[in-house]
Amino acid sequence: MLVDYSCTDQYQPNIPAMAKFFMVSPTEMGFTIQIHLLFCALGMTVVGPLSDRIGRRPVILACQLMQAISTVTCMCASSIGWFMAGRAIQGLAASVYVAILASMRDCFDDAASRQRAMGAMMSVMLIGPIFAPAVGGYLASDFGWRCPFGLLAIFAVALACISYHVIHETAPAHEEASNLAGDNDVGNFEVVSTMDLRGCQEACVSSDDCRGVSFQGSRCELWTARVEASVADSTSVCLSFRRRSGGKGFGFQGTEWQTLARPLPSPPSPLLPFPPLPSPLLPLGAVKDVSRTLSCRRRLLILVCVGTTKSLFDVVISSNGYILEKQFGQTLKQTAGFTAMFATACALGSVVAGQLHQEPTDVLRLFTPLMTFSASALIVAGISDNIVWYLSSICFLQFVVFPPIIAYHAEFSRDLEDIAGTATSLDLCAQYFLSSLLSIVGLHAAASDASAMLFVLGGTVLVTEILTWCGIANPDFSKSECEPLIAYESTATKTL
Repeated sequence: MLVDYSCTDQYQPNIPAMAKFFMVSPTEMGFTIQIHLLFCALGMTVVGPLSDRIGRRPVILACQLMQAISTVTCMCASSIGWFMAGRAIQGLAASVYVAILASMRDCFDDAASRQRAMGAMMSVMLIGPIFAPAVGGYLASDFGWRCPFGLLAIFAVALACISYHVIHETAPAHEEASNLAGDNDVGNFEVVSTMDLRGCQEACVSSDDCRGVSFQGSRCELWTARVEASVADSTSVCLSFRRRSGGKGFGFQGTEWQTLARPLPSPPSPLLPFPPLPSPLLPLGAVKDVSRTLSCRRRLLILVCVGTTKSLFDVVISSNGYILEKQFGQTLKQTAGFTAMFATACALGSVVAGQLHQEPTDVLRLFTPLMTFSASALIVAGISDNIVWYLSSICFLQFVVFPPIIAYHAEFSRDLEDIAGTATSLDLCAQYFLSSLLSIVGLHAAASDASAMLFVLGGTVLVTEILTWCGIANPDFSKSECEPLIAYESTATKTL
């Protein structure tokens, strides 16, 4: 995500020069950001459910590889079509955000802790937007706009190599885990007990009888035989484990092969009919998960609010370079500095979000007056048509908007821990898809006048706050939690 944010922000100041190179208008060049958002939204419809079924790690690594390829494509683009193709692939790679936030849901159970963790993560990610505009603008002014893309491509490749060695799986076992020997044993291994997933590891460590654990759907089992190794599904790797263990045997649990320490009556045949892996996209399960997620009116309102809030960022980054250079007469390096200033304000807001210990709804109520004041400042800046008011109002907006958007995400995934990937996919898909559409209005307004864009931003903030107060953060309404409908059985509580 750091690389993706940097790729977008580093060419903000260069949009007028790149538009001239590709012989298009600045508005058309700004549409490359909307293309990125749209394809990011499309990718999120797949990445979330896929990460629930095959795991977060393979999805994250694949998206990092796509990020490196797409950055090279943008660097080598000779026409606006090729550049848009690169940005589209970057959008698909950026959909990894779903798997990253789902891993947050895997690791942090309560909403307050999850919000702090997300704020801390975003603080690190926003290092790129702080420095990328300034670095991109200065490098482009001396070496051309392709130079920043080349440096980011090198960084993306290096990051993918590092991630291969340091990223571990966080997703719980999928509901369709298979068992070769039935419910009560695996091969010759007796299952001594089962319990909730969260306490499984601690219970095994403290037990004298436990020698290992395995996963069955949403539950884990304590075994009397130690699991010597487990890896992502691979028949060849599994058979090599059998040879290494001297024919002691192995079992199939979920999407993992496990080598077991107790000998079986006879070594398993290399041609055993292993159970097929679950399909990454199961229509019935996906429909149930989506129906359960969207069966609550509060979550639907959250989807609308995260889309309108994200559009505030995207209108600014799509049109800021053009407005500062063409309407306020700033140089490329001055524009890069002001853009970095906006990103710094945004980073400070993420730091505040990471320090808040309130529940997400409390954060939304806390920031409602500040967001309302921000809308008023944007409208005043539009009336004044002055660069000082423009810079001040945008900086304040970038600062106060971040804690609420983090709170929206944290609140949306409440009570959906067993389908965190699918829920996060819907959350971010709606955010990016709605933003790609709504930001077009602000982009067209910016093409005519900076004041028109500021009026659009102010109106969007006011509408978002009205929806937030009436349907999400209202103390009376928020007491009613989004309970899953009985018809939509939780996929993580099914037993085999």
